[in-house]
Amino acid sequence: MGLLEYILNGEIGELVECDKCDHNWSISKEDDNPYFCHNCGWDQSMNKYRSKDLENWLYKQNEQ
Repeated sequence: MGLLEYILNGEIGELVECDKCDHNWSISKEDDNPYFCHNCGWDQSMNKYRSKDLENWLYKQNEQ
């Protein structure tokens, strides 16, 4: 089952906890990257840090 199928099969609202920094969040329907931690940049679905994506996300949040 792909990630999109997994989310669409009733997993919206699932509580996710980052393996690296213990930050947690609930999966939302609008989230394109539900396993990406916006606190430290760790992506649990890819098992790697995405520091550039975190930097871009933080920049967009500061623009709003």
